[in-house]
Amino acid sequence: MASPIKIFLVDDHTIFIESMTMLLGAIEGVELVGTAFGGEEALSKLSFCEVEVLICDYFMPQMDGVQLTLALRRTHPHLKVLMLTTREDAEGIRTAIQAGVKGYLSKKATKAELQSAIVSLSQGHTFFSETVMDTLTQPLTQAEKMLPHDEALTRREIEIIRLIAQEMTGLEMARELNLSYFTIETHRRNIFRKLGVNSSFALIKYAVQHQLV
Repeated sequence: MASPIKIFLVDDHTIFIESMTMLLGAIEGVELVGTAFGGEEALSKLSFCEVEVLICDYFMPQMDGVQLTLALRRTHPHLKVLMLTTREDAEGIRTAIQAGVKGYLSKKATKAELQSAIVSLSQGHTFFSETVMDTLTQPLTQAEKMLPHDEALTRREIEIIRLIAQEMTGLEMARELNLSYFTIETHRRNIFRKLGVNSSFALIKYAVQHQLV
């Protein structure tokens, strides 16, 4: 049997910690190994427990979720951060992604979404809910801009970036856009070259930072 995914929870509201403790206890394959009511407490406690995924709020006193994420990049670079928050505006989401969070969920998310996010992050993937991706998506004309090296993305390339951000495979994108798999891979290589990235996560991060999605 596989070992449970070890979770650490950070939120400054006692009732939320208690509710999440019960919810996580009802999710198979997950183990809550620690909690903290703020970022500084979390950093202190993380030195004494093994954690794979840290779930934290955006809004917390003294050290918010973004500041905690930045600190964790230095102290626990392999730890995956899932932001679970009431903040749903595009600027806030982009700031969190730039800080290094690997997943972003609204506190209105379902148990199934939470479970999917935890599993995705534990497997080295990102997870951004459909609601979050809708918030980040700007009108197509906003994305048609000149890149730093003066190569514009085509409409098709922007479509593919959006599908990559949804973690679609090459075959899934081919079916979605009614294109061949080889055409999708050609577009993917061109996108990577234009943006100067070499991984899907780097592509998503770059695209979000520059409001391409």
